[in-house]
Amino acid sequence: MTILQSEILEPYTISLPVRILSWNVLKVSRDVVGLLVSPTDETLKALTLQFAVLEPGDGATLRVAYDGPRKTGMEFKGACLNAPKPTILPADPIYSVPRFKRFSQTYEALLAILISGAVCLIYFGLAWSMGHLFGQHVQDFFCWSSFVVWACSRYLALLTAW
Repeated sequence: MTILQSEILEPYTISLPVRILSWNVLKVSRDVVGLLVSPTDETLKALTLQFAVLEPGDGATLRVAYDGPRKTGMEFKGACLNAPKPTILPADPIYSVPRFKRFSQTYEALLAILISGAVCLIYFGLAWSMGHLFGQHVQDFFCWSSFVVWACSRYLALLTAW
């Protein structure tokens, strides 16, 4: 449901048990939301969120730096007409990771399988081609020499890991 500024019964606030050092709005879904974040009082332990309108799908990303342990609890309060009590979802570290890194971490195994498959296709295609173009002896030499190169590279990798 849409929430208008005039329908707010209790201001929306973010409270911490420790002093807030700084805050900023990183991203707002739409400019028309008109989000303003300001300290609630001089203790700097709470921030008030004001907005012109919030519609489904609207939101914002805030960064709050505070003087306390990483696992400091946060309280989010506020009330408006026809809306349930606000809830805080647990932080998901995926949103602090750049999009490319998220993609590569998510699909790393799939990419490894695809690359391995491509390498195998190329290798066996070369071996098959050599057998048909130059005969079985050249194909056997190619297969054995590539195995020896692979085994030596694994041995050298093992030595450098020590």
